[in-house]
Parts: sequence; structure tokens; C-alpha cells
Amino acid sequence: MPPDIQNGRKATTWKTYYQKGRRHLRRALHAYPHLCPTDALLAEARSEGRLRPRTVRLYRHEFRTVAEIVAWGCHFSTERTSQYLSEIDDALRARSTRNLQERTSAKKVIDPTKEEVVALFNDLKSWALGRNSIDAASAALYTLIVPRIGCRVIELQSGRIEGGILVLENAKLKDGSCRHIDLRSFDLLFIEALKLLLLEMPNSPKKFKRWHDRIAKQMSRACARIGIRNLCPYSFRHIAIATWKSAGFSGDEIASLVGHLQSRSAAVHYASADVGWTDEYSMARAAPPPVPQDREETEVNHGRAIHHNLDEIFEEPPIPLEKVDANSKVSGSELYSRFVDAQKVEMKKLLRTAESKTECDRKVDGGDNASVSLDR
Repeated sequence: MPPDIQNGRKATTWKTYYQKGRRHLRRALHAYPHLCPTDALLAEARSEGRLRPRTVRLYRHEFRTVAEIVAWGCHFSTERTSQYLSEIDDALRARSTRNLQERTSAKKVIDPTKEEVVALFNDLKSWALGRNSIDAASAALYTLIVPRIGCRVIELQSGRIEGGILVLENAKLKDGSCRHIDLRSFDLLFIEALKLLLLEMPNSPKKFKRWHDRIAKQMSRACARIGIRNLCPYSFRHIAIATWKSAGFSGDEIASLVGHLQSRSAAVHYASADVGWTDEYSMARAAPPPVPQDREETEVNHGRAIHHNLDEIFEEPPIPLEKVDANSKVSGSELYSRFVDAQKVEMKKLLRTAESKTECDRKVDGGDNASVSLDR
């Protein structure tokens, strides 16, 4: 046996591959008794029947382990052995179902346009108010918020706002560490909408899974109703990262905002800068842990952005309480405030159950007297 036959694998791993590879070889010799072992093993790899991608990966290790031994026993040269192993790899890949059907992740839309998101938002808001659907309202709020903060869905479950800073636990790390996103350049109504969404987060894994599935289903049905591509919750994380790339954020800045462990992750696995939204007025920024701020200073920081984003980003009013006349001069921000008021009755139960976790009465601007929390 050649000295490097384990190819750097642990002895237990190699032994497992070898034992299963021997089964493939015995099956091949039984099915093709007239062929030599090397040809029989190759014929077995080329046999009919589709294999799942993960099975192909496993079979590749098993076939290669026993094939290297058979080729060595037949005195194959290094070049001939390499060619023989490549033929086995090609035979197994040809049987993969991935050649017939795209992976689920490959079907996801990672470049939603602002026009698509606005159309989806407006359909969900109409559905929420027309059917009194909290799930549709949650989906509408999600489409408004996540393209601008780029968090993972699960991270909203532990999210909280402290002094104009969004605090999220990093889902990739299990040590309880948090990242901080500066929202002080955003409209106060945007922060109010974010608070409303955080209050709706279930506090158990099973309930969250069901909530996520309901939100995704609401989005899928809305996309079908309005005739756009099927957007899923993760599509909005992609577009947030693409927008930050388009705005010139560095890899380290984006990693700090979205919780990546490596700065190259955004460049390799997410949408490119050319599909980012280029007309965003407010940009989230990574922030250090918040420190107490003076009320007057914070109010100035908030006041310069108040009530302009929702009107200008959405040509139609964001969540109208009722059907709005085309000639109506009521602003989108005012209608959005009316929507928040209309949802208070449905949200009272959520407010009570989530009060201890989210501190919904905490002041966004860090002051002692001002508050933008929902009335009880």
C-alpha cells in the first residue's frame, strides 16, 4: 500500500470510506464479472440512477478511496491513476440531480429592485388593513426595514433599541456578543416601525419558526398577486449589502453591520454593488456600544431627517388607513402614523408580553422626558 494512501485523512475517516468503497467494488465485480476491477468500478460509477448532491459527494470519497488501491495494485502510473480518478468523478457528477434542478438557494432573488419592493409593500399594507392581518402587517414592516439594516431574520428576535442604536445579538456567534447599528440619521417613524416589528417577535424557537413561515408565505402570495419575482425574507438582506457596497462601504464596515466573521463574505456570497439602491437618503452605520446622550443634542440629530424619507422613498403613501384619493394631499408620513395608531388595539397584547424584553417605553433619543413609544 502506498504510504500516502490516507491523503491526510484521519485513520477512522479513511477506514469508513474504505469499508464502504469495498462494498461498491464487490457490487461492481458481481454486476460486471467479465471486466477487470478497475473497469468494473468505473462501470458501477456510471450505472443508472440519479443521486442527490450530498450522496454524490459521499460516493466520491468512497469510490476514490478504493479506486486508488485498485489502481495501485494494477501498477497504474501516477498520470494514469489521476486520469482514472477523474473519470470516476465525472461519472458520479453526471448522475447528480443538481444537473436537472437548481438548488433552492440558486432560485432565491438576490437583486430585488426598489420598484418591486415598493409594489410588494403596498400590496401587503392593503392586505393587512383590508383583512386585519397582523402577519401581512409584519411582512410589510419587514420589507420596509430590513433592506436598510440588513440583519438576519432570527436576529430580530433579540433586537432592541437603545438611544437611537439598534442592538442585535450575532446569530453566528453563541457567546451572546452583540453588534450595534446607528439609526440616528433615520426618520423617527422608521424607528417607530422597527420598534413595532421587534414587539411582534415570538420568544421561542418553535413560535419563531412558525412566524417566519407565515411571513414568507405572505410575501410569496403577495408577489404572485402583483406579478413580480418571488421575494423571500433573505432577499432583503442581500439588497442591504448591495446598497452598502454601492455607497462605497468597505468590507470591514459591511461585516460589522451584518455580523459576518470575515470581511470577504459579503463580496463572495452576496449581491454585487451594481444592483444596490443608489437613491437611499439614510444609511445605517456600525456603532460602538451606546453611551448616554444629552436630550437636546440627540433631538437635533433626529430632527434633521424627520418625515422626509417615507414621503420621498415611496411615491404612494406607505400604509394608508383607507383607500386614498389620487388628489389627496395627506402625506405618507401622516398616513403611516395613522396606521400605527390603528394597530395599537391589536398590538396591546404583544406590548404587554414583550414589555420586559424590548423596553418599549425607552426613549429613542436618550432623554428623560421625551418618548416616542406607543400609547397604552
